[in-house]
Amino acid sequence: MDIESLFAQTAAGDVKGVRSQLEPSSFLLHVRNPDSEAWDEGTLLHAAAKHGHLEIVKRLVEMGAEVYSNPMSTYPPRNRLGGWKTASLGQRARTCDGRGAPRSRS
Repeated sequence: MDIESLFAQTAAGDVKGVRSQLEPSSFLLHVRNPDSEAWDEGTLLHAAAKHGHLEIVKRLVEMGAEVYSNPMSTYPPRNRLGGWKTASLGQRARTCDGRGAPRSRS
């Protein structure tokens, strides 16, 4: 069980690798990303959604990943996946700061 490799496999879209680690240890589904620099990949579901790996997203949700709210994270995973890949670069620039986070409205 290697949490760093599990997050790397998720980000890379390695369905078999993710499945092989989660099936015997489903509690890993709720483990935080140990990489403090990956602020927008706090959970496995966040990482899969950010990188557009729909098959992994579906599997994680089937296993019980929290979709609509996550007390460990600022942005629910559904916000990471929904429409991001279809937004134009101009739309992203207008709505996000340099790190991909929404601009504050103050």
